[in-house]
Amino acid sequence: MRAIVLLGSFALFTTVNNAYASDQGWFVEGEGTRSCGQFIAAIGDTKPGKSFTFERDGVTYWSENQTFLQFANGYITAMNAIYPDKQIRLDPAAIELWLKNYCSKNPTDAFFVAVFKFTEAMRVKR
Repeated sequence: MRAIVLLGSFALFTTVNNAYASDQGWFVEGEGTRSCGQFIAAIGDTKPGKSFTFERDGVTYWSENQTFLQFANGYITAMNAIYPDKQIRLDPAAIELWLKNYCSKNPTDAFFVAVFKFTEAMRVKR
């Protein structure tokens, strides 16, 4: 059941049709398959917890860092559903800073690895 909820959250909160099969047997789609280096590049000079939008031809576009962070939010939400006694409740800036620090040190890791390690670290603290 936990695997179904987790995989469902990946499908719900992803935007890119890339796929990644991890050594642990997980199947990941979307922004989580991109590298930590791509996440760092997407953040650029944007302050933690912030993003920007622009409109073109009546369509609102979000900054690329938001696609990564929405993937992370979906994963964290799924983990909170699976482990109700170990809820992760941090503001967006704190989550982004943790992920940025991890990804800066591990730029070739897939982004989902950073998010997984974040949830593991936060659950231990609870």
